[in-house]
Amino acid sequence: FFFFFFFLFQDPNEQTRLTMQELPLEVSKGLATFASPSDFPDAAFQELVKATMAILFNRATEEALDEAPNLSKLDKITVKMAYSSLVSLLLEGAKVNADALVVKDVLSGEGVETKRVEAIGNVYTNAKTSLRTFLSSSTFHLPQVVGINWRLDYYMKSNTQEKVNLPVYMLELEVNKTVQADQVNHRDDEEGVRGNAKGTKDTIQFACTQNLSKLDKITVKMAYSSLVSLLLEGAKVNADALVVKDVLSGEGVETKRVEAIGNVYTNAKTSLRTFLSSSTFHLPQVVGINWRLDYYMKSNTQEKVNLPVYMLELEVNKTVQADQVNHRDDEEGVRGNAKGTKDTIQFACTQNQLQDLVTKLKDAVKQLERTSNAL
Repeated sequence: FFFFFFFLFQDPNEQTRLTMQELPLEVSKGLATFASPSDFPDAAFQELVKATMAILFNRATEEALDEAPNLSKLDKITVKMAYSSLVSLLLEGAKVNADALVVKDVLSGEGVETKRVEAIGNVYTNAKTSLRTFLSSSTFHLPQVVGINWRLDYYMKSNTQEKVNLPVYMLELEVNKTVQADQVNHRDDEEGVRGNAKGTKDTIQFACTQNLSKLDKITVKMAYSSLVSLLLEGAKVNADALVVKDVLSGEGVETKRVEAIGNVYTNAKTSLRTFLSSSTFHLPQVVGINWRLDYYMKSNTQEKVNLPVYMLELEVNKTVQADQVNHRDDEEGVRGNAKGTKDTIQFACTQNQLQDLVTKLKDAVKQLERTSNAL
């Protein structure tokens, strides 16, 4: 009980400080990469801060990190870690509206040099308003219902049904979509003017019958999903209409409704089977393999490796549906022809990984043989 009131009346600045201190471990490690001038020279640090702010405000791309003369001399992974951690710190601070002192405390806690802490603190202070405006403009807003119009129609017939005679309600919801009207205006000091949130009117229109509107929504959804499952399962196994009718009769469905669903299934069976065949998932088939043995000597992050690496290329045949379903007025379709397209899957592995792969494939073959013998 005491802790509840302590949290309820806790100083908002203290809550913000606690939030900032709970940054992910990866961010903490990234901030530590530019803590000392001995590991991260001053010239590179200045380029990092300048490029980070330019990227955040869309004045540059991440390629600016590679093009900076002093940053390009450092390890690329180290630069990426420093950049992503600095971005996370600035955006998280702006999100919770943290003071510059809180941001400085986080940096000091990671052992960042005092001079650099002050530099980042000043940059954050100048750009805080613009960062919060940027975050608010990129926030997802759900539309708000502000009005409703309705109309009652009498549904008499259509091109598929000669006689319906049902009341239908036409509903129109007026919604207000909140959008960010003004873009962030950046000056040289990276301060911004907060954009004003304005609304755009829109409408959502739909129709519903009186009968369905009186029923429980969950009941309607259950009836719909069950009917879909029955029709598709029947088409999948190529069942006759009599089988479908027997299932319905076994569930106590009225004879008139059983006949109606049976007639619909008979007319749509061919189209349903065509739809199922065109939407079937086909796994690619391995038709060939090529391999190559390389000797991995070194890379931009490792001076000496000297390990054998196997480069493998699997040739696969992907089965696709070439023809679309052609529907006629009687809802019958023409089955599409399945054709194959060649593709390749390339990957690399060490000798141990290759041996492990071969062992697992042998185990799969043995399991398949056991299953085949059991059948």
